[in-house]
Amino acid sequence: MTPTNLDGGHMFHFVLVGLGGLIGSLLRYSLGYVLHSEKLTFLPVLLVNFTGSALIGAIIATPINKSYPNLYLFLVPGFLGGYTTFSTFSAESFLLLQNENYSLFLIYLFASVFGGLAVCALAYFLMKTAL
Repeated sequence: MTPTNLDGGHMFHFVLVGLGGLIGSLLRYSLGYVLHSEKLTFLPVLLVNFTGSALIGAIIATPINKSYPNLYLFLVPGFLGGYTTFSTFSAESFLLLQNENYSLFLIYLFASVFGGLAVCALAYFLMKTAL
């Protein structure tokens, strides 16, 4: 999408995604705050990732994208995008499996999990070194 075709309808789509993202992000932060645990620090994130994955799985199983495209934009890239990016990863992985694209699924799976971990670790160590 180029700036020349950002008419009122497209701008409304950006607003829908932004509002959904705002609500999803606030909910994710609130759950992390309420469910904080000194011993199980990953528990709120795991809960968010699982619930987000369940929600996006349920949504993509419906015709909501075609029947209610504005609601889809608000919920999927907006709310769930702000709530958790893991749900999008889960949906994309599932669709690769559903389309029987097993080799691309494995590449995507390993690149996302181990690549994300590697980039996180690299950035961590680079920042520690710089400080």
